[in-house]
Order: sequence, then structure tokens, then C-alpha cells
Amino acid sequence: MILAPSLELTFIHIHKTGGSSLERCIEPHLMWSDLILGSSDFGEKINEAFNQRFGLHKHSSVSDIESICGSKYVDEYYCFAFVRHPIDRVCSLYNFTASVVLGWAGQQGLSLHKLRQRMNEGTLPASLNWATSQAFVTTDTFSGYIRSEHLWKDMGFQTQASRLRSRRDATIRADAFRIEDQQAWQSRLSIKLGLSLTLTHDNKSRLRLVEAASLCKGDTEYLSNVFEEDFHVFGY
Repeated sequence: MILAPSLELTFIHIHKTGGSSLERCIEPHLMWSDLILGSSDFGEKINEAFNQRFGLHKHSSVSDIESICGSKYVDEYYCFAFVRHPIDRVCSLYNFTASVVLGWAGQQGLSLHKLRQRMNEGTLPASLNWATSQAFVTTDTFSGYIRSEHLWKDMGFQTQASRLRSRRDATIRADAFRIEDQQAWQSRLSIKLGLSLTLTHDNKSRLRLVEAASLCKGDTEYLSNVFEEDFHVFGY
């Protein structure tokens, strides 16, 4: 998330949409009075403190910002976000979660079965307490993961439209750029922000266990129903 008075912009970072790359691209242009949470070295250092003190964090929604910071950051600043094909995004969330969970388990010499037995010990790193991590550890397949009761509690599994909706009138309050349409958003954002934007692929998953093209029909239909709103709102 970025709130930048110096640039009069607000960036909403939706999970697994390329937000980290965008934030690291903009971060060098920020001033002392601007706020970035997550993604950059500095943003990661202050993210937890701002979350505990004010309820603001890397993935704060439009509604969160309106409630905590005021509507001016949505109404008067240029407010925008990246969105992504819903099924690709969930596959990316799964792959990223697998990277985090299996990476830590491997460092500890734990099998997934042994890790499952330790999930309630209270001594695990914060990343393993994420709802998506709990969904991964407690299921054996992608099909089980996307149907897990744990995953439904994770912000990353909410619709993208819901993260951009105003609490005042339920309308979408941010320009949403489809990350796949790079030529369109890169040109428009560069002009709008007065910055030359060249994004690298940051925060990518180290594992690629699933991809949209390889999913079974049942999983594709299930996710299409869950994220029907995103398909409609963003034209996927």
C-alpha cells in the first residue's frame, strides 16, 4: 500500500497482482511524508508496527483507508490498483504459500506431515499462521486447498472487487489496471504519475505446483463461481 501526498496518489495492493513490483518501482520517488507499507525494505520494517498501532497494512483495502485515514486519500488523490485473472491469481497464491511453508519446513527438517502435527504449538513463524498457510498445511491437494474453511478467512481469497469498494456507497473507488495489459497501463500510469515505470517481477513464487491451464474442470468451475464478480467487473 502507498499513500503519497507528494504525488497525490494512493495505491491499493491486492494479493498476488504484481503490487510488490509496482511499489518497489515507485518507492525511490517517495518523500519523507509519504507512506509505503510492505514490499520495499523500509516498507516491510514498518508494516507490522503500523498494523498494530493503526490497523493499516500492506494489503489495506479502499474501505480500510477510508475508515482509518479519511476519504480524501480515495476521493482527492489518484487511487489505483492492479488486478489479475482470478484463477491465475489463486494459483499464484497457492504456489507462493507452498514456497513459504515448504521452504520453512525444509529448513527445519520437517515433513509436511510433521508440520501438520505442530500447527497448534504456537511456536511457528507468523507466516505459517496465515490462513492460506493453514489451508495449505491441512490439505493434500489444490482441490482441497481452495475448498478449505481456512482459506475463506484469508484476505487473499476475497474478490478483488471487494478490496476496491467504498464502505460509503459500495462502488469501486480505484482505477483497476489488468496486469496482463502491460502496454496500456504502463503508458497511462507513466503519464499520470510523471514517472518512468519499468517493473521487474518481484516477490515471485519459488515453486510452480499448479497453473490455471492444468486445473481440472471441477476446480475451474468452482473458482469461476467464487470469483464471478471479478470476471464481470474487470472483464475477464
